[in-house]
Amino acid sequence: MKGINRISNVRGMTLLEIMVVIAIIGILSSAIGVSVVTYMEKAKVDAAKAQLRQVANAVELYAVENDWPTDLREVLDAKMVKEKQLVDPWKQDLLYSYPASRGNDNRYDLCSKGPDKVDGNDDDVCND
Repeated sequence: MKGINRISNVRGMTLLEIMVVIAIIGILSSAIGVSVVTYMEKAKVDAAKAQLRQVANAVELYAVENDWPTDLREVLDAKMVKEKQLVDPWKQDLLYSYPASRGNDNRYDLCSKGPDKVDGNDDDVCND
């Protein structure tokens, strides 16, 4: 009989205590979620830069063997890049123009539209 009395003396958690724990978990998860989303966007920008460097190397190699391509399809047809390399991390086609029109010292422009998927904004990722 002593075992039965011990069980009845055990106290459970109150509804208020459970609600406080759930609120703390919610606050922590939202704070972590915001920082993870920020890092994910930065990772996509870094991936786009690396991808542009690879495609730019293929364009320049193509130009050595032929002439400067007027379209990225020429580089693709020469099997110097794969088709999936011509799509940025935001699932948009890379933009290529020869001769360069963005006012930089490059012979050509190679850009990704960036996170907002609109060409001509400050968040565009372009070759240096």
